[in-house]
Amino acid sequence: MAWFRKEQSASSGYDDEGSRFTQPGFIASALVILFVVLSAVYLAVAGNDGKTRSAPPSTAPNIAPVTLAPVPDSVSAETNECPFTPVTDVTRPTQPPRDVAWQSFRTVLLPASSTAGPMVTQGDVARCYQQTPTGALLATAQITTRYALAENWLRVVAEQVLPGPSADAYSLPRIERELTRGAPRPPEPGSMSQIAGFKFVTYSFQSASLEIARRTPDGKLQAFVHTVVWTHGDWKLELQPDGADAPIGRSLISLEGFVPWGGS
Repeated sequence: MAWFRKEQSASSGYDDEGSRFTQPGFIASALVILFVVLSAVYLAVAGNDGKTRSAPPSTAPNIAPVTLAPVPDSVSAETNECPFTPVTDVTRPTQPPRDVAWQSFRTVLLPASSTAGPMVTQGDVARCYQQTPTGALLATAQITTRYALAENWLRVVAEQVLPGPSADAYSLPRIERELTRGAPRPPEPGSMSQIAGFKFVTYSFQSASLEIARRTPDGKLQAFVHTVVWTHGDWKLELQPDGADAPIGRSLISLEGFVPWGGS
């Protein structure tokens, strides 16, 4: 998490993660458990076809901080499909998108739209975004926050992060930390940076890169470029090879060049 690594807060409980929101060996047998757990999560939750499914009973040790909550029985394969029709809109918003409401997720205000998504929210996962620039913007804002802060972050990673070595590079060290030290405490109110603006770097129907500006609790501005990729009918977050969600960010003097955007 690139912007998570820039700052740290002893009171937030996310010291080991670092935090773009906040201001101011492991023995061999345990490693085996890590790979078993991660493999079980990916196979049970994402599956080879990329569709969400309920996880079968696990034979792995009881490790509460990283166990996944099952998908509710009332959620069928049909309801897991995103209810969108193909669109041809490639217009990048130059003003704050309309039809957006801001809701708090673990003290961070996140945008949601009844037309651009997320259309489905199941626990910590908010998914189904429109294949448009606005949909990509909303997906970026939501996923970059949820995969880092969600209590059930493994499910967010399995469903909303592109699988592969980059996802493993993020998940394995975090699982190790939580197995040895327990899950981090929830963030304290006022300890997290908030979205302050956005700027499109690139956009196509298959991928989008956006620079998101965030304001820290002490009023400073930082910006990080994130990439989402359209696959299996939704936008997924693409991580860096080291597991970060963005390259090294930059400090801003103002929001010049960005579209001011944020909740209150």
